[in-house]
Amino acid sequence: MNLQAISFGKYILIKWSPPEEKNGVMEAYYVGIVLYKGNQLIQPKPKLSTKLNVDQFEYLFSDLEYTSKYVVGVAGKTGAKNLGPGAYLNTLTLRKLGKCLI
Repeated sequence: MNLQAISFGKYILIKWSPPEEKNGVMEAYYVGIVLYKGNQLIQPKPKLSTKLNVDQFEYLFSDLEYTSKYVVGVAGKTGAKNLGPGAYLNTLTLRKLGKCLI
């Protein structure tokens, strides 16, 4: 599964491709995010709790903190009870910009 993250302001957009090897028929994707401050973990490991349709390959996390480190993740679910191994990525949100005076 190829996972990409695009940060802008208080948002992180993640995009992924379906896994090359599937363990059955894909039923859904689950995504999650976790916030870090400095080197200290603020939330536990990303809980992949947001369920998405099987044909959805992107998700926008919003209302995040500016200039903060996050770990995002996505995993697929087949008929098996558990999620697949998933993919995780470290990313940063950007700093808040001032007003444009043009």
